[in-house]
Amino acid sequence: MAHILLPTDLSANSLHAADYATLLCGAEGHTYTLLCAIANAAGDGPDRSRDLLRLARHDMHTFAEQFIARTGATDVVQKVVHGMLPLVFTSVVDQVRAELVVMGKRGATGSALWGSNTTGVIERCQVPVLVVPELAPLKQVRRIVLADDRKGVTSGALGLLRQLALINQATIMIVHVKGNNPDFDGQWSHDAYAEAFDGIDHEFHYARDSDVQDGLVHFAKENHAQLIAVVHRDIGWFRRLFRPSRTEALALEGELPLLVLQDRKLTTS
Repeated sequence: MAHILLPTDLSANSLHAADYATLLCGAEGHTYTLLCAIANAAGDGPDRSRDLLRLARHDMHTFAEQFIARTGATDVVQKVVHGMLPLVFTSVVDQVRAELVVMGKRGATGSALWGSNTTGVIERCQVPVLVVPELAPLKQVRRIVLADDRKGVTSGALGLLRQLALINQATIMIVHVKGNNPDFDGQWSHDAYAEAFDGIDHEFHYARDSDVQDGLVHFAKENHAQLIAVVHRDIGWFRRLFRPSRTEALALEGELPLLVLQDRKLTTS
């Protein structure tokens, strides 16, 4: 891993997500780019835009100093741009050649980012995205749940997960949740997993639940996992996963970060 992009609204929640990124990936050996996107309100003129950017750059400098002091990160870049985050971040990902995007679920006011900025980032992003709840504990990840939907996966899509497992000496639990069709068997992508996770502890599990998303989170909690990983195929799946009606069951207020992996050959959205 070389370059990690950290979109931030300069809030305590986004600082926590940045802290988590260095814990998971390591403070050294990576470039961390802090990205703040400033959008105009309706009716704002050019003078107001310049003032907003000037203030954001000042606040970003303070935010970066806090981030470095808290984490010991040795290579930190500050970037303030004009525009809505989901619309401008793609060009930044390309500019810096980011390999991972890490962001929080909630913004400065405590409002959920999931329905707007975070979902917008996942919809457009061509690299993995890690979404970090504000209650995610800052401790080493030892157990990772990887959802398997029996639609196949390429070993290339699992490259980042392999790196994170090696850095953290983590076990990967590959889980297929049998939902409304409990007799569906399908096939594990054994060759892809064997190639991607060579030399890494990994296990295959089934879980049963009437709802696939519920079953995945319940399995992770029951097995004391610290991270859930899924392959991005359908953005609607992620909207359902964290919609407000499932706040309790799916831990919108909880502590399980979600890593969204990309498999371009298989992505349908």
